[in-house]
Amino acid sequence: MSQTPKGHQLTLTMRGASGLRSVYQLDDENFSGELLQIPPGDELTAAQLADVEAIIRAHRTLWIHRPEGRTVPVDVSRGMAALLEKGPRQTRLRGRHAVVYSRASSDEPTIFVLAVDLTKRRVTEAAWYDVPPHQTGLIPPEHIAVIDTAMRRHGDFGVYGSVTAGLVTLAKTSTIVLQRQERDYWVQVLPPGGHGHEFAFRVDLKTATISGASAGHSVEAE
Repeated sequence: MSQTPKGHQLTLTMRGASGLRSVYQLDDENFSGELLQIPPGDELTAAQLADVEAIIRAHRTLWIHRPEGRTVPVDVSRGMAALLEKGPRQTRLRGRHAVVYSRASSDEPTIFVLAVDLTKRRVTEAAWYDVPPHQTGLIPPEHIAVIDTAMRRHGDFGVYGSVTAGLVTLAKTSTIVLQRQERDYWVQVLPPGGHGHEFAFRVDLKTATISGASAGHSVEAE
């Protein structure tokens, strides 16, 4: 934060590879600011974009937590088009990361950011950014594997039901919500359409065990 003749200027810079920033003006009566700005820098070359596409396709499936609160598997076997908004796009080379930014339109405040580590050859970021921030983003493939394993091994809840089909299978018929905690994930398996049997539990990332399980039944509102 810096002081100006008209008050204070607050600059917010997003963490991670995106480098997105926004500048806000504060005085005794007003708080105003601009849309998130894409940082200056070099655009990706055609060769770098082709490399990004190859890295994304190699993942085959990426799990993304969306702004509406659902966590969904996205088929990326055909490349980045499955992830990006249909509006304007820009690219930047930021260190070892290739970053693609997309908006639904030029005046849309939310920016979707896709970042690929060209050295480690993996997607490191896939999230929607705005101020205040969305709780969205990429669920690392290794975390998905732990959650899926935990559900298959420990997901039999007796008379309450079972999630032993695993995360990947249940995502085809249920609404999934994955919320990261410090060392675990809070997992919700919700019925399609909002009515039916539902489960909630924690999965420990280190031990792949389940705790705090609960079950319920949602009914359709009349």
